[in-house]
Amino acid sequence: MKRERVIVMALALVGLLAFAAAPVANADTINYDFTRALDGEGKPIPGSGLQGWTQIYPAPVPVPVTDDNGLWRNYGSWGWMPDDGHIGAGWEDANTELGRSPKFTLDGSGPLTFTLFGSASPLTAPDVVPSAVPQIARVNNGFMGVALRDVDADAYVLSARLTANNYETWTTLGFTAAQLLPFVVAGGEYTLDFVDYNKLSPNGDGWMIMGEVSIPGVPEPATLSLMVLGGLAMLRRRRRVA
Repeated sequence: MKRERVIVMALALVGLLAFAAAPVANADTINYDFTRALDGEGKPIPGSGLQGWTQIYPAPVPVPVTDDNGLWRNYGSWGWMPDDGHIGAGWEDANTELGRSPKFTLDGSGPLTFTLFGSASPLTAPDVVPSAVPQIARVNNGFMGVALRDVDADAYVLSARLTANNYETWTTLGFTAAQLLPFVVAGGEYTLDFVDYNKLSPNGDGWMIMGEVSIPGVPEPATLSLMVLGGLAMLRRRRRVA
């Protein structure tokens, strides 16, 4: 019991030091590739492909979120392009798709990038605040792209989209370090939102998917706390097994 308390205190201290010591301009980049985690037998874990992102739409969100009922998809291969996992159901769903990353603060260390594949967006930027993204997609009058969300202000402060249809390969888009600089502020919390509330016809959609994301930021303290708690849970499970 005493040894377990020491381990708990050590892990908690490591988590706190990791957050406190994170440099303002040189912290590690947060990366997402939306590939599924594997269990002890090497089998994909259902629902792990979202890698912490939250599915807001389609709603109601199924419980549990699995590989075939949520925002995450893996087509294996497009014939000409491999696919290990992505966000966005493509042409399979004409309803609004809205996925949200875990919260983070920007550190000013570089650009924020992501890859998109699919149709061009009719709108150059979202014309609604994050809390008002319509659940029913608009016909030829919606936004399809990625947007940086200011959590406290409930506002999209930056956004990017495909300006032309691209069904051949991934397109890398993002925000430069200069564009992000005004939002590198102490205590500023942001999320990256995958937003698609457009469809090309009443029964179909102008589909778009996202493959990889790289964020020059630091996870919010709550995320680091969850990492520590996750480590403690693993230790306790191993102790019970032993």
